[in-house]
Amino acid sequence: MKFFKFIFLIFSFFIFPACEDLSFNDVDIFSPEEQPVQEIPTPKVENEETPNVAEDKEQISEEETTIVSEDLELSENLVIQNRKVVLNMVTIQTLQHDLTILAEEFVSNHSFIRNFPEGQTANDKIDGRNGGHVLVEAKIAKGSLGLTLSGENGGYVHKRPISRRERGKLSGRNGENGYDAVYDTWCRDFYIPLGLGILPGKIVLDRDCWQECRVNPTRGGNGEDGRQGYPGYDGKKGGDSGSFYLQAFNLSDFHLTDVQKTIGLGSRGGRGSAGGYGGERGKNGRDREGLCSVNYSRPKRGSKGYRGRRGRDGANGIEGKVCLENLNQAQANIDTASLEVNTNQSDNQKVETKCNETDSGIMCREVLVEGSPDATLKKEGVVCY
Repeated sequence: MKFFKFIFLIFSFFIFPACEDLSFNDVDIFSPEEQPVQEIPTPKVENEETPNVAEDKEQISEEETTIVSEDLELSENLVIQNRKVVLNMVTIQTLQHDLTILAEEFVSNHSFIRNFPEGQTANDKIDGRNGGHVLVEAKIAKGSLGLTLSGENGGYVHKRPISRRERGKLSGRNGENGYDAVYDTWCRDFYIPLGLGILPGKIVLDRDCWQECRVNPTRGGNGEDGRQGYPGYDGKKGGDSGSFYLQAFNLSDFHLTDVQKTIGLGSRGGRGSAGGYGGERGKNGRDREGLCSVNYSRPKRGSKGYRGRRGRDGANGIEGKVCLENLNQAQANIDTASLEVNTNQSDNQKVETKCNETDSGIMCREVLVEGSPDATLKKEGVVCY
């Protein structure tokens, strides 16, 4: 019996502790406050790439889009800047003002840019205005755009007026009057001497007088010719045609259509003023008694002066450039971490390359600071015509 008790005690010693580890872990056993909570840390994923998933392009919102849908006529320089700029079947007339468009995406839907209406002429006696400059800077350019770049014709120049006083200064002098004839008077007495010569004196019975020409009359002088009038005013200069410069990283979907460049014509020089009056002819001397031998012609009045020469014609304007710049090609060898300002000089021009850093890289354009503006600017990636 004692043996069986010993066995039972050993069995209890090993079995019952094992049963404690098999207790239930039911949620109903614990209240919510007593329920143990385990925090599982979220693993950090660095540079994780999701395979076979196309990344969506960022959409440009309506607030970031500027749509020009009505025709514009600029009264001052205009800058249109937004992420997306759309010209929707409009005509923009810049006149002499500058138009600048800055955008990530530029879209022209059958639109048109011109400087002046066809054949526009400046007001009288005013130089023609230059056409405005158009600059477009974008990452992407799309659509079609027509260009008519023109300068304004020089204003009409009237003939030069002349006042009475000015004309008097140009008039010829009058001819001098001739001298009248000069006579000698002769007389002869008929008389009876007194005293038969013993007593002095005489008794005049009659006197006979007559005149003879001593100096013939002279001819009057011809009037002096009038002098030529004052020259006319010079014609007014015609305006330069505008210019167009487009920079973009993608030009494959953009086209220029119906490109026209027309310089402003200088106006013709004005007519000169009228010439001076011819001088009056001088009067011939008179032979009142008709005793002299008169053999002279009638003097002539001076001729009227010729009209002043016409003024010089105004100079014509200069034709501007239309340039397209592919920034991908132009900036292939430029370090995008720095800005560059380069100066290129030739015999007749000085050109500066001005660059600005943008989100898409470096945007550069050449600016003519000295020399003839019609000089061709040559640069890799730029096509001008």
